[in-house]
Amino acid sequence: MSIKCRFCRKAVIYPEQRLCVDHLSKFIEKRVDKVLGKVLGLEEKKILVTVSGGKDSTGLAHIMALRDLNMELLYLNLGIPTYSDASQKVVEDFAKARKLKLNIITLNDYGFTVKDFHEKQEEFRSNTCSLCGSAKRYLFNKFAFENGFDFIVTAHNLDDFASFAVMGISSGDLRYISKTASVSWPKKEQKTVGRIRPYFHVPEKASLIYSLSNNIPFFEGDCEYVGGNKQGDIKTRVAELERVAPGFRQHLVKFTRKSGTPETTAPKSCDSCGYPSAIDSCRFCRIKERLR
Repeated sequence: MSIKCRFCRKAVIYPEQRLCVDHLSKFIEKRVDKVLGKVLGLEEKKILVTVSGGKDSTGLAHIMALRDLNMELLYLNLGIPTYSDASQKVVEDFAKARKLKLNIITLNDYGFTVKDFHEKQEEFRSNTCSLCGSAKRYLFNKFAFENGFDFIVTAHNLDDFASFAVMGISSGDLRYISKTASVSWPKKEQKTVGRIRPYFHVPEKASLIYSLSNNIPFFEGDCEYVGGNKQGDIKTRVAELERVAPGFRQHLVKFTRKSGTPETTAPKSCDSCGYPSAIDSCRFCRIKERLR
């Protein structure tokens, strides 16, 4: 006997919550609105929604576009041969269909690409994904700050935050966890814009089914440099634990956030670019200098 939706008795499309296609959409959009509701006067803010072309970012951008917000999109071309141009085309078509302003920046404009990160992993003593993540965070904030945006919106989902929690625990550094929140606030004196993560409570599988069932276009390819990414392996293990113990992800994130150590000191300013840094030179400037 087929499973029926717990609200309307239609066919279930998301078994974990026993939801049909319509109620899955309501489930996700309600969770997105819960996060957006934390920012008072959001409709008066200037919002920058980052889009990679993947299922999460286009699905979230679709939901954001349905709200009455002052928003633009930002795509960062990372110069990945089998990925970047194809995903950029998806984002361009997505933005055009919804009449959204799309900003495009290119990592190569700074003199390097993700391929250079990959080839220099051992020299940096860091994997490609970590170096790429540092570059993205820096460039998103730099673009947003210099163009007068109040908040950056990213599409990290519940599975991402659960894996971040495990990584923080495994490294023994719970300060990392304390920075993982659904909303963080602008600090203009430190040249940082705020962050909103509306998919904070949305599981990755629900995000995928939402995009598929609402015919939202997304790029399905994988980055060729993703091999050896510890976070991907952790996400797989967390998903296995979620199947055994439903609710594990949500409780893990909540527990580790309560256990995190708040940051008590303000970051320094990078001597080279003036953006926040824990030491005299920020990681992006150090990467740029070494690759030069």
